[in-house]
Formats: sequence, structure tokens, C-alpha cells
Amino acid sequence: MNLVVDTELPRAARWALEGLTHALVTREASVEVTAAPGSNPDFIIGLVSQSPAVDDALARTGVRCPDVPESLVLQPLASDGFLICGRDERGLIYALLEAACAVELAPLGVDVCAAIAPAIQSPHLAWRSMQLFLCNRRLEEAWFYDAEFWDEYLERLARCRYNNLSLTFGHQIAYLSPPYPFLLEVPEFPEVRPIGFTVEQCARHLDMLIRIAEWTRQRGLHFTFGVWSQHAQDYGDSMVEGLTPEIRAQYNAAGLARLLASCPGIDGVQFRMNYESGVAEDRQAEYYAPQFRAIAECGRSIRLDLRAKGLTDDTIELAQKLVPDTVISTKHWCEHLGMPYPMPTIQQFDQKNYRRYGTWDLLRKPRSFALIHRLWSAGSQRVLLWADPEWVRRFASSCTFGGDGFEVMAPLTNKGVRDEQPLWSASADLAFRSHAEEHRRHWMFYLLFGRLGYDPDASSEVWQRELHQRFGTAAASVEELYRVGGQILPLLTVVLQHSASLWTFWPERFAGRSLVEDAQVEPSDPTRFYGIDEYVEDALGNRLCGKWTPPQVAHHLHQLATQVRGLLTDLGGDSTGPELRHTLLDFTLLAHLAEYHACRQLAAVHLAFHHRAGAVRRLSTVRQHLLQARDHWSALSVAAEGAYCDDLVFGFREKGHVGHWKDDLVVVERDLVAIDALIAEQQEIPSADFGPFPGGDVHLDPPTVTFASPTCAMAGRDLELRIRCESPTPSAVRCYHRIAHQALDFDRVDMHSEGDGHRAVIPGDSIDPDWDLMVFFEFLFDAGRATRWPDWRIQTPY
Repeated sequence: MNLVVDTELPRAARWALEGLTHALVTREASVEVTAAPGSNPDFIIGLVSQSPAVDDALARTGVRCPDVPESLVLQPLASDGFLICGRDERGLIYALLEAACAVELAPLGVDVCAAIAPAIQSPHLAWRSMQLFLCNRRLEEAWFYDAEFWDEYLERLARCRYNNLSLTFGHQIAYLSPPYPFLLEVPEFPEVRPIGFTVEQCARHLDMLIRIAEWTRQRGLHFTFGVWSQHAQDYGDSMVEGLTPEIRAQYNAAGLARLLASCPGIDGVQFRMNYESGVAEDRQAEYYAPQFRAIAECGRSIRLDLRAKGLTDDTIELAQKLVPDTVISTKHWCEHLGMPYPMPTIQQFDQKNYRRYGTWDLLRKPRSFALIHRLWSAGSQRVLLWADPEWVRRFASSCTFGGDGFEVMAPLTNKGVRDEQPLWSASADLAFRSHAEEHRRHWMFYLLFGRLGYDPDASSEVWQRELHQRFGTAAASVEELYRVGGQILPLLTVVLQHSASLWTFWPERFAGRSLVEDAQVEPSDPTRFYGIDEYVEDALGNRLCGKWTPPQVAHHLHQLATQVRGLLTDLGGDSTGPELRHTLLDFTLLAHLAEYHACRQLAAVHLAFHHRAGAVRRLSTVRQHLLQARDHWSALSVAAEGAYCDDLVFGFREKGHVGHWKDDLVVVERDLVAIDALIAEQQEIPSADFGPFPGGDVHLDPPTVTFASPTCAMAGRDLELRIRCESPTPSAVRCYHRIAHQALDFDRVDMHSEGDGHRAVIPGDSIDPDWDLMVFFEFLFDAGRATRWPDWRIQTPY
């Protein structure tokens, strides 16, 4: 095959071209790359406005490459050839890698050019970042210094269309806090030295960091150096000597300056800014000013990423003066993988913590900085497979709400944190290990966030072709497992989230605390979900609203688990090969986890009715649900026994984020002991056959609604809204509104029936030109039923 490349390509694009030629060689007898177009080239490859052959082909086909960074064109030519071009280097890289992937995964016998789908694409989000953490020296020996690991990992990121890799140091640990002593000597401070690292080991560490940054650039990605701790604080015994409080600010600034000079591949620096960095927030601007200056004076453009948690306006202003390319990154859903939309409001217990777990007041307009949504997926997803295409599609679309992109944490984040175990794998049984490197089995996670971050409307063929290559005839069922099973973890996260911190709450392993404690939890979307105690109080007071009740959540979890089990049954005879075997295991565990919490939620609801209304007859039902929950946790533990490591260290031992599911059966056993004690206190417990829960056991299907959302509103001028619910017909409608400030409450307006719909007026003094306006509606129906719209299952619910 004849590949025409008539102008010299940048280095990273040449690497991508090698990928395409390699793919073609596996399918064709020979490949020739030439600068001369010839009469009938098979491929014309190059950059728009730089390659005459590319520009001529675009003119002949009438196709235009969008004038947006990272844009690409894949276009068949009349001569049976194919045009592959990009607006810039990264756009060309993506086009070449897509063509290579299409060729590699095409069925045998399919023509090479026919395998490549035509495309004209531009990025939906400008920033698509993957974050890796260094947290265990011993475990990192297996990958940090491995060139083959980085070659495969960075190629995966490029193929998935991420454009940044963040390598982060010092997350709640003494190791690498701060990173500079472990990398290089700072002559101005000879007394500062690492403990337990030789000069040679530090030099090797620095050499590898330099290589990683350069390799990242060679794959067309930015490289960001993350500094999350300025010193060890109380995260363990300090591993640095001589770093006294008096010199910390100056030392860290000098260390950063020397590192930027030593490692030219660093394109960005990310700082954690709140007190957890080791810096008092009232001294923040003063402390970080020398480091901002070190970035400003390094001799090249550096992107400065300041995490919003605890960040002050004075610090933002100072950073922007010194480093023009300053962005702010903030947590999308606390430190967890919740719903695929930004949290509508802040949980009550966190109201006292300014800019801690969300956007807070950062959406005020006009903004002088770009905002990045940080998805702390590692709070929820650490070891089990997770990748729901619809969730990721919606998440990527939602990131434009005040934002320019996202950063997501890699699966297996915090593996071995603060632990001294020998090398270990999460998969204990070799029969379940499909890859030498554990991260490879999470390929779907990487693929979806990268490709759907670039284009939320990307064809499902992007992941279906990969599924087909791996699973053959089982591919469609495995895709459905990801889709259905992927809804379990986010829902559990939202309704069980008793802590915003990933160090305290891990849904994959969470069996609960006590029923009484967990009944007090305020869901992390309190606009759409009832907490258990809140639900019981409103039910007894006959004032239920359209939020999902705990019994409705339990029913939904049962449904999801039933669908997953059905798919597992269909796939049962096809579970040959370690990758499919491990995939089926993980979704088996998720199904049991869903059933367990569904049963436990119902137990907690009945117990709450007992405590608040003296409903003694509910105690035996509490016990029945707990016995069912115990069965599911036991089945989960048995399924994971032997397949998963007995000591899964993905957090701190004192928080229980270690061990195995079998260790947590004690939680439900304690619940049963407590209930048996309550039952023993009663002289007699009458039998009971309960009807539907107040509000109904099953939430209503999304109603059919007609609503024309206004595109703008005028401050000081009343805003009229009209909505029509066609089916079913509501008895009353409410409108909730608020400016886009997460820490504020929503105001309610009762809507008036008018014609075939309802009308409400939002007062002009509620409309602020500095803020977008958030609105959602509530429909009340007969028999105490209600729902809120938009429906969270389908779209962003405001």
C-alpha cells in the first residue's frame, strides 16, 4: 500500500504513523511511505495547511477540517484511497491511531479502507486528563521504572484521546512528601535529605521522571506534575530530614525551580491548596507565591492547576498575575463516582467547609479562569470493573456546565497506600488474570472516558469492536453487563454516602455501619433522594414529595441485580478464558452488593418506623430483611474467596479499607444481634402483612413532559415558565429554582393550572446576572404519588 506523506511530520505524529503502518503490515503484503502523491495513493496523510497533498484532497472532496485544536478528518477519496489529516499534531495523531485501530480490529477479509469509518471530528472537551498516584514504593518498583509499561500505557491514553497525564505525589502519605528530596539535591538547602533513599536511588527516580515526561510528550499528551503535600504532616513519620517549618516555603520553591529546569517535559504543575497540603489556608497566598514565581520564571509556558478545595480568591488572583495559564479544578461529586451530573447541592454536614466538595461559588460569572471537573472515581471504584457508556456520555456532556474538561482517577488508585506488604495482585487466582499488568483489565474504563470525553456522541462501535475482539459472540451481553451493572455503584454511592471522603467511604466494600447510623445518612443528591429517617418523618407527617424513597431505591437495586443475573446466566456457558471469567465474577459481586443493600435499606426503613411510631410489629420484618441481606453478603464473599486477594489494601487500615469481603459479614451479624435484643424486650410481636410503603414501592416512570427551557433571563424582571405534563395528569405542580451556587437552598414556587399546562413566575429579584439559573419541577399525583423532573435516570435533573 502506498502512503503519501509529502511534508515532514512532528515527532509524535511520526510515532502514530508507525502504528498505522504496523497495522497495515499485519494485513497487507507491503507498505511504502512516499512523499510523491502519485496517481492513485492508498492514503494521503498530513497536517491541514501544511501538506499540499492534504489541502488538495480536502478541496477535491469538498470537506473542511474544523478550525479547532485537535480536530481531524478521515475521508474516503474518489480514487479508492483515504485521506487522514488533522488540524494540528494531536488531531493527526488521533486520526492515525483511529485508522490503525480500525484496521487491527476489522474482521478478516474486510478491505482495509472499508474498515475505517469516515469522520470529521472536534473535541467536545478541551481537557481530558488521567491521573496516576505514587503511594507505595515497593509496589511501584513493578511499573514506575518499566519502559514497556509506559510504552503500552501511554499508547492506550493516546488511542483513547486523553490529552494529559497527571502524575501525583504526596496524597495523605509521608512518602514523597514533598517530592523534591526524593528526586534531586537543592544546593541552597544541603541539610534537607530523604530518609531511606541513597543519592543513586534519587538520581534513578529523577531520570525515570524525565523519561516519563518525555515519553508522554512523544505520544502527544501534556504531562502534569502533581504536588499534593508540602511536608509529611501527620501522615506518618517524615521521610525527610532537615525540612523545618522555617524553610519549607523557600525549600519547596527552590526544589520546584530546580525540577522544572531538570525535567523539560513537565508541561503543568498541580497543587493541592487546602490545609491537607500542610499549609494554613490563611497563609496560602503568602506561602505559595515563591512557587508561583518559580513557575513564571522557568523559561517556558507551564499550565498551573490549583485545586479548589480551600482555595482563596487572593491566591487565585496572585496565581493569575504570575502564571497566565492558571486553571481551577474542583471535585465533581465529592470524592466519589456518584451521578453523571454535577451535584446540585452540598450535603448539610459539609456546608461549613468552604469550596471543599463541589463547585460551590466557582460558577459565578464572569470567570477569569478555566474550570476543570475532577472526578474522584477512586472513592467508589477501586478494584471491580466499571464502565457504563451512558453514564460516561452524560458525564462528559455535563462537564461543559461551567467547565472546560475533566480529570479522572485511574482504576486501582491507592493500591497498597501506607502499607509494607510484599508485591501482590488484586486477583489472587491465576485463572482470573488475563493480563500481566492489572490496569489492562480496566481497558473499558480508559476507553470510555477518553473517547466520550472527546466526543459524547461517538459511535458505540468504538467499544463494541474491542468487546468483539475480546469476547467474540459474548460481546453484546458483556456490553449490556457494563451498562446495567454500571448503574449499581453510582446509585449505592449516592444513597449510602455517609462521608464525602474516599478515605472513609468505599462503596465496593461497604457493608454498612449500624442500621440506626445509616438511617441518618443524607444522600449526596438530597434533591432527588430521601434519606431513611427523612423519608419516615415525611411519611408519618403525610408530606411526601417527589424524591425517590428508600423502598423505591431498594426496588430499583433489585431490578438491576435481576437484570445482571439474567445476563450472567446467558453467559454462563461462555465463561472460558480469564478475562471473561473475571468480568463475570465482578458483575456477580456487584449484583450481590445491590441485593444486599436493597435488603438492608428495607430493614433500616422498617426499623425507623418502629423507632418513630412504636411499630413493634415491624421488628420481625426487619429481621427477615437482615437474614436476606446476610445471604447475599455470604454469597458475595464466597464468590470472591480465592479469586481476590485476602488483603485488598486500597486505603488506611484504621478506616477498614483493607482485607476482603468475607471480613465484613460481621456487620450484618451485629445488626441481627441488635434486632434480636430489641425483639427480646417485647412481650409479644404481632404478625403483620404490610401493604405498599408510603409513596409506593416503585417510583413512577418518567412522565411525558413538554417544556421549552428559556435560554436567558433578565435580572430584576420576572421570568415566566410554562410546563405541561401530558401523562399522567398531575394534581399539582411545583417549580424549584436557585442560582448555580451549590451551597444555597432551592426556592419553591407553586405553579398555577392554566390551559392544558401549568404556569409559574420566578421573581426578578431571584435572577442574578452573575449566575446561571437552575430549575426543576415536581409533579404531584393522586394517591400520594409524586415525581421530580427532569428524571435523573435519563438526563441532568435540573
